[in-house]
Amino acid sequence: MARVLFICLLLGLPSALVAQGRELPDFTELAERQGPTVVNISTTQMRERRASPQIPNLEED
Repeated sequence: MARVLFICLLLGLPSALVAQGRELPDFTELAERQGPTVVNISTTQMRERRASPQIPNLEED
């Protein structure tokens, strides 16, 4: 079991180091150029309310 864990660590470590070395892209210039074209689209959904089951011996307010 220890050998399997060791092999997994050896195989997974290089990919983790490569992933950490990459930087996120800089979108500031793109946002400044395309800023006026960006819109906010939101949606709402109306759902029907289900009747809750009655619990016996429960006082109603």
